[in-house]
Amino acid sequence: MTDLRFALRQLLKHPGFTAVAVLTLALGIGANLAIFGILNELLLRPRPVSNPDELWAIKPADAAGQPTYTSLLRPYYEALRRNHRPFKQIIGYAGINPKLKTAEGAERIYAEIVSTDYFSFLGVVPELGRAFTSKVYANTANPYVAVISHAFWQSRFGGSKDVIGRTLTLNNRIIDIIGVAPAGFGGLGLMQPSLWMPDGLEKTLDEYTAYSLVARLDDPRLVPAAIDSLAPVVAELTKELSGFKDPQWARYGYNPKFQRLWLEPAGRGLLGVMLGRQQVLGFLRFAS
Repeated sequence: MTDLRFALRQLLKHPGFTAVAVLTLALGIGANLAIFGILNELLLRPRPVSNPDELWAIKPADAAGQPTYTSLLRPYYEALRRNHRPFKQIIGYAGINPKLKTAEGAERIYAEIVSTDYFSFLGVVPELGRAFTSKVYANTANPYVAVISHAFWQSRFGGSKDVIGRTLTLNNRIIDIIGVAPAGFGGLGLMQPSLWMPDGLEKTLDEYTAYSLVARLDDPRLVPAAIDSLAPVVAELTKELSGFKDPQWARYGYNPKFQRLWLEPAGRGLLGVMLGRQQVLGFLRFAS
């Protein structure tokens, strides 16, 4: 107690030093909290979707099961969507960089072409308007529609409530805004898109696309069987596409050839993916 009283008296005698010390501690604590918040967001936090632990990314991999970090061509995307058992469902998304017409001219933005059931699959409900769905999109008179991100809505439209029905010009195509995504939702990839459009627009937007696939699997113990179920689809398509040549792959440096497909958890941040990869290996060792 004597030492504590002495320390307090010294601090009171030197208010300038005390203020600097307190401020330094406050800044240090604040910085640590900010860093933890960022790491929690990137590495640990579940994605703001329904049942995030059911989400599994389908990744091209080599013979040893190591991801090759390439995306999948449209034929693989379509075939796996058709043959999705034992998964509940499979969706895909592909990043593009279309030109957005602005008052100053044009600028490139990051957007995503996604499955028409993308939002219903994730359980994401727009804050304004509606999302496109397979049924509604098939019967719509205008296929050129988009759901914009909450951040894009705020930055481009000032959060205006009358944004629904307004238009954007992307790659010289008029796109109708039908919905605004909720705050906090930024898609499934590392980059947050400004908007999402249905996959039927892939060719008409004249953009090169390669898909990332995500599936729902409610029981992680089914992972080995799910990986095995993907093998016949890969083998059949690889044979069918053996003579396929796409100059875009060479341009972007991708290698479309891979040995198998692999599963990684997709419902959490990067650390969740790494921990999940070890979980998958554990399941496979147990199954064998």
